[in-house]
Amino acid sequence: MGIGKLVANACSRLFNMRGHARQPRTGEIEIAWAERGELVSVSGVFRNVSDSGAGVICAQAFKPGATVYVGPVGNSRPACVRHCRRAGDYFVVGLEFVRTRQAVAEPPPSEPVRLKYV
Repeated sequence: MGIGKLVANACSRLFNMRGHARQPRTGEIEIAWAERGELVSVSGVFRNVSDSGAGVICAQAFKPGATVYVGPVGNSRPACVRHCRRAGDYFVVGLEFVRTRQAVAEPPPSEPVRLKYV
């Protein structure tokens, strides 16, 4: 292993502040958010997941700090956007799951729900 790779690995471990180990995961995911009173949804794919969050790839950019809902409608889990960066035509989004006792800015409307897909 070259010195560059050793330094990169050490820096990665040093700056990784996650409390739970990430596990690679594949599969589709729905990400929804409230926008002007409507629930808007976009499909994405998992990169990795842990007990406290997930990394996903999707076609929608999100502002860090935004509240989104991850999973199928009616069984979604609130999450906070921690980071979002462009990767070609898509965005890599880091999500931290919100604990159920924490307040969520805009709860999703109760079913039935009209989804607007982007």
